[in-house]
Amino acid sequence: MAVLIMSTFGGAVFFSAALTEAPFFMMVSIALWLLQRERYWPAAIVAAVATALRPTGVALAALIPIYYFIQHPQLPFAKRAAMFVVLGFVSCLGGMTYGGFLWQRYGVPDAYVRAQRTWEEGDKQMIQQEAAEGMTRYSLRFFIDRAGRPQAWNRVVALAFVIVNVIGFFKPGPIPRVFFLVPLLIFLMTYIPNNGLRSSSIIRYETAGVPVFLLATIWLANLKGRGVLITLLSIQLLMQCYYAILFSRGSWVG
Repeated sequence: MAVLIMSTFGGAVFFSAALTEAPFFMMVSIALWLLQRERYWPAAIVAAVATALRPTGVALAALIPIYYFIQHPQLPFAKRAAMFVVLGFVSCLGGMTYGGFLWQRYGVPDAYVRAQRTWEEGDKQMIQQEAAEGMTRYSLRFFIDRAGRPQAWNRVVALAFVIVNVIGFFKPGPIPRVFFLVPLLIFLMTYIPNNGLRSSSIIRYETAGVPVFLLATIWLANLKGRGVLITLLSIQLLMQCYYAILFSRGSWVG
């Protein structure tokens, strides 16, 4: 059931879009699997690869040392603290290496930050253009116009995703509670920059939110009958197919 839900999820359309979402999802799944078996060094290496794939890999890199620290309260604090630092360093090696490559390639240490600022300027120009056309942000006309766009649908899905994630912190079921830190940090890294203008992309970034998909699967598995599951899968698959059509025609859907 978890595989079906994940495979038909709207954001999973990017697994076939030659982007890093698919390998990043794989790295997160492997790392969580290794952590549950207390294989911390392999998990840290996998996290290092994840940080080289996507900036949101930092969320996974943070989980590795935190999970070790929480799972071994019987060890001396000094040893746990030392392992926390070393595991965290190893988990971030991929991102640091990629940052070094960008520095060497473009001649500035903050090349990635500058690229992000360029995107933010583009968002500001979009808002200014809409204002010039008489589109007042958050007006009734604004919401009516947005209702028919995939970006608006993505925000609704993102809200549902966040709700499940928050519930997971309080009622995680058989899933380690700390695992929900990964999708939460990914959400914050997406939403906070530029005051939430990138929130429509959360549906893409949260394809790595494995604990949320597992928890939703547990809930659905406890329901009698398959009507809800079949309805959810059908809606997701139709949405994914529509996104694939739009994306192949040059429309940005996430």
